Amino acid sequence: MEDSRHKNLPGRDDNKNLARMYYHLLQNTLSYRWANEATWLWIPDHQSSINWRLLGDCLVSKKHKVMTDLFGIDERSFQNLGLKIIKPTNSCDEPFIQLADYVAGIGAYSYGHFDKYLNWIQTLSGQKSLFVSAINNTVSISGTEKIRFPLINSFLEKSKTCKLRLSFEKTKGFKTNDQRDPINFWLYVPQHSKDKAPTRAS
Repeated sequence: MEDSRHKNLPGRDDNKNLARMYYHLLQNTLSYRWANEATWLWIPDHQSSINWRLLGDCLVSKKHKVMTDLFGIDERSFQNLGLKIIKPTNSCDEPFIQLADYVAGIGAYSYGHFDKYLNWIQTLSGQKSLFVSAINNTVSISGTEKIRFPLINSFLEKSKTCKLRLSFEKTKGFKTNDQRDPINFWLYVPQHSKDKAPTRAS
């Protein structure tokens, strides 16, 4: 919510914005990163604010010209989507939604708390810093950070064991270097000056 697409936009409509970002996620994932002949069943976390039918139409139909104009997407890319079913589900009932929430959450959190994480890793008893960067003086760590920083650290160590090609220090947060890896961290970048989050009608 801090990039040029969102920040300081008066009357921003967060519900419609969520739907558009879902659109970007599916378009990027199914069309560009894992494009193949697979047929996809998408089971997102249930959101009462999302018009799932309209979102599904936008994802699989070339008739929605507004999408190609707004996002600068080639119409032909719609043909690459093998999305057949959208089944919103309560995350309590679906472990894969919980897993997706964890990975998405740890990615976003790593960007928002990168500097404090570096301070925390430096203060660990007997542990050498993973980074060459200069570390600021020790700062107080909240209860949430005491839980989440070890998760970031564990994820970093596991990613090395599994040979996931992730950037962390240079990008100040998790970012996937090779899109063919099974776990992808990427930040949406506004496509052009007109690519703004939607606003509410006054």
